[in-house]
Amino acid sequence: MDNITRVILENITTVLAIVFALAAAVSTWRDRRRMRNGVFLLLALGFALLSLGRNDDTAWLLLIVVLLAILAVPVLGVFLTINGVVMLQREGRSLANLLSLALGLVVLGAPFLLGFFNKATERLGSPLWLSAVPFLLFMLVAYVGFVFCAFLLYSFIYARTTSRKHPDYVIILGSGLIDGKVPPLLAGRLDKAVQIHRNAPEGSRPTLIPSGGQGPDEPRSEGEAMAEYLREAGVPSGDIIAETRARTTMQNLEYSRALMTRPNPVITVTTSSYHVFRAAMFTRRAGMKAEVRGARTAAYFVPSAFLREFVAVFLQYKWINFGVCAAIVLGCLALLWESYRGY
Repeated sequence: MDNITRVILENITTVLAIVFALAAAVSTWRDRRRMRNGVFLLLALGFALLSLGRNDDTAWLLLIVVLLAILAVPVLGVFLTINGVVMLQREGRSLANLLSLALGLVVLGAPFLLGFFNKATERLGSPLWLSAVPFLLFMLVAYVGFVFCAFLLYSFIYARTTSRKHPDYVIILGSGLIDGKVPPLLAGRLDKAVQIHRNAPEGSRPTLIPSGGQGPDEPRSEGEAMAEYLREAGVPSGDIIAETRARTTMQNLEYSRALMTRPNPVITVTTSSYHVFRAAMFTRRAGMKAEVRGARTAAYFVPSAFLREFVAVFLQYKWINFGVCAAIVLGCLALLWESYRGY
């Protein structure tokens, strides 16, 4: 038993890489629409590279692992900064855009500020707790950055792993009208549905369900305007059922499902590329077996959209995420207490 324990401890990174890889595989096989799949996958990748880095011939991989661990912070910072700059150019000055840019610059500068602050406190003989504050903030940002990287990685993977089954129904998620007309963002979702409809074999083409109610500033329902767009794109009226009551994504799914008459239908949902993974998570919450396909989104809009999606997913799992953040705070306080006791 001692020998086995020693071998495990010596190869702990390999063991953890295998464990997390298996966890990712099993979790993904059971349901592709879970956020934890991305977390397991990123952990497996990190530990695998760390395991390879133990070999002298591949010691450079250890450097890669360290860089990957640190990279979580700048990835988040870059997204925030790009979002702030682009949205300032496109939409002008606003508190949200300025805040995004400011947060991005702070996150990017966090490692340098941490090193500078530690040196300054050592020279000035400042209290130990003062030097622990920037380290605590850095750890919290690093955790959020890690979750963001897992979300980004798995969103990319999910959007590119689609089933080859031809659907019975295609639900198109609404996103708002402009002067009663379909804007480019919504048109992309509809065009994706039209493409799926045309690619289906003759005689088994899916029924398209454009879904969206009427907002307070809209002259008609989104479902009605979307159905008109589909007809003008050449989709037969008999292949369209407009859903005109939904005001949220969950209502889009639930109200559209109520319009389906085929038993155990194969369902596809179309939305914008940035919204694919979160929409898939909504289908799981709705108890619906469905695949989500994404339409291309204007490049300038992607950073802002992904950030909003990430914030929504982060808050959806708020008890887990805030619990980890609390554990980080308590861990730093415990280390600080031990440091004081050592004096």
